[in-house]
Amino acid sequence: SLPTASGQGSATPATQSAPSAPVSTASGSQQFIARVLSRRVVARDVVEITFGPIDDAVELEWEPGAHITVHLGNGLERQYSLVGDPADARALTIAVLDTGGPGGGSQWIHKNLTVGMELSLEGPLQAFPLKAHHRYQFIASGIGITPIRSMLGSLPANRDWELIYLGRTREEMAYVDELEATYPDRVRVWASQERGKRANLAKLVDTTAHVYACGSEALLSD
Repeated sequence: SLPTASGQGSATPATQSAPSAPVSTASGSQQFIARVLSRRVVARDVVEITFGPIDDAVELEWEPGAHITVHLGNGLERQYSLVGDPADARALTIAVLDTGGPGGGSQWIHKNLTVGMELSLEGPLQAFPLKAHHRYQFIASGIGITPIRSMLGSLPANRDWELIYLGRTREEMAYVDELEATYPDRVRVWASQERGKRANLAKLVDTTAHVYACGSEALLSD
């Protein structure tokens, strides 16, 4: 489900499947059937899934920070931040951490979701918008990198920003190598197992920047 970030929701039981054509829901979003286009592992216990709507009438306009609701085959629904490129009008990409918890959402996706399967999706919806600022500092913990990844790719080239990416080990940090290679001067990785201690956020936060943080509740309360 969604990592903790401003205004984002949690999972609730599913009540119905979407029809083949898109329809509007009570929240004003659209519900539609999508097919799994690709699946790949992007970190230990993290799988990336890309969906494409089967109906060409579905419009996938969204901005960084948006999420979708996935109606799972086990009767649950879960919300996941979009991690792809908003300019791609025919694909929605999420990255899902298998939490191993009793809820069954992430486990069901890891064990059952394969290329070619069709599911009902709802959205995209925005609850974590990226607003215009002169300087940004992004702080991501674990799977909280997902909405921030799409934000980084959408920033104008002249924007001043940095990313602090926190995790236990590099093997568990999705997209870590890609982000370091793409933005070598802007990304700071703190893998606590390598460094021998957790990051002291009080010393890392830039008080002159507009901070976007996404991750565990412990991260946001620091």
